Amino acid sequence: MPLGTIQGQNLIRSILTTSTAQMMEAEAKRKELEASYRVSQSTADIFSIPEVMGNKSVQELRDKLGVLDEQREALLVQYTEEWPAIKKIDKQKAQVQVSLNKQARDVVRAIEGAYRGAVLRESGLKQSNAQARAGANSQSQSEMKLSIKDQELEMTKQLYNTAIQRRNELSTGGDVPNNITIATPARRADNVGPPRVRNILIALLLALGAGIGLAFLLDYLDDTLKSIEDVDRHLHLPTLALIPAPRSERRILPGRSPAVSTAAGTGNEGSALALIEEKRSPVAEAYRHLRTALLLSSAGQPPKTVLVTSSQPSEGKTTTAVNTAVMLAQTGVEVLIIDCDLRRPRIHSHFGLLNTRGVTNYLSGDSNVSSLIQQYDKLPNLKIMTSGPVPPNSAELLGSEEMRRLLVLLSEQFTHIIVDSPPAISFTDASILSTMVDGVMLVVHGGRSSRAVVRRAKQQLMDVGANIYGIVLNNIKLESSDYYYYSGYYSSYYANEDDDQTIATDADEADELVETAKSK
Repeated sequence: MPLGTIQGQNLIRSILTTSTAQMMEAEAKRKELEASYRVSQSTADIFSIPEVMGNKSVQELRDKLGVLDEQREALLVQYTEEWPAIKKIDKQKAQVQVSLNKQARDVVRAIEGAYRGAVLRESGLKQSNAQARAGANSQSQSEMKLSIKDQELEMTKQLYNTAIQRRNELSTGGDVPNNITIATPARRADNVGPPRVRNILIALLLALGAGIGLAFLLDYLDDTLKSIEDVDRHLHLPTLALIPAPRSERRILPGRSPAVSTAAGTGNEGSALALIEEKRSPVAEAYRHLRTALLLSSAGQPPKTVLVTSSQPSEGKTTTAVNTAVMLAQTGVEVLIIDCDLRRPRIHSHFGLLNTRGVTNYLSGDSNVSSLIQQYDKLPNLKIMTSGPVPPNSAELLGSEEMRRLLVLLSEQFTHIIVDSPPAISFTDASILSTMVDGVMLVVHGGRSSRAVVRRAKQQLMDVGANIYGIVLNNIKLESSDYYYYSGYYSSYYANEDDDQTIATDADEADELVETAKSK
């Protein structure tokens, strides 16, 4: 072991030994002072404490006090206590007694101070001893690691020397050792690494299988209504129309205005009336199909009062109600659309009208119906009755006899009445109104509305005796395999039409539908 290491070990041991001895001495001193401190705190007579009794100043004061007592006793033999000399001695005794008491208390405080100092000194020495022990332990570990490294170094030196000696022996011989033979000549490998093409093909097949499985799983877990087959299978109701989803990037047909785009029920304000100027769009044609199906939905005569509702909010019921009223008005008959959604009215915003007076005014006692009906300038035969001020008790107002009387009164003036109402699941307003109208159209957002929710809305309406004409499947993507052919054919039909040809008017079409319905 190196000399420096040995000297370092001796120094650490010397420091540890000195620190331990000092700590033990401090501990013993602390115990001794602690015993004196405990006695000084527990003894009632301060002068019985050994340190106080042994104090030199206390002894001198007590001796002086004894001398004064002797002098006083001697004077009392001849004089009384009122004698000036005796009073002087009493005064001196009082001063000495005060000094004696003060000195005794100082001795007790000195005992306490010495004890506190011993405690602090012992604590400091214990910390120093702990640090010395930690240093000794760390040095011992380092010495152990150094010893291991020394052994490894010595072993490496021996192996190195053996290798050098063996090399020298081989180099001096000059010949290849006879005990070395070539068993099999080495060959150059043509392909190195894993079979990449096979692995890529396997990964591709696995990814394809996983994708197909995931697609089937997502389709299985999807419980929304997306097609006519879904409506027939799960709701057992007829589908009145399929309204395509709006697409700003949809191909512009000849004669169409690029700025006009009809929303199919996403709830966009101000987009429901685009059909008035756009008559060749797939959405407009879909609403014509809806008009045809609605006029032929009841035997004997077309329905007069139709309620438009949905299972939940934001499914496009207001847009469907507006466009249905517009299509019926384009046939030339008198049509009225009533906003009975007294919780979130939107009809007035589509037509750009004020909502200061409307249904709630009549239900609140205003019998002048003509003053509550507003006209739309672009379609003179389309009338609008807005909701009016929003009341706090909409269900009670709509369920009143005045509401039924209002529908009967308006039925005598208009050929068709379209009633917009709140969602059937969220509020009871639609169920109340469904008992006052000829039938109900239930608007369903394709690809988003859950089957269970729509089924519950249907059951809720049927429980009150509502006549459900059918389902309007809204926001359907024409790019799907079921509807893409129809969309492409419709676009190409108008694209190949000559400029001088015109389509039949909506009025003629409506007359034919009415005559067909009456003939049934």
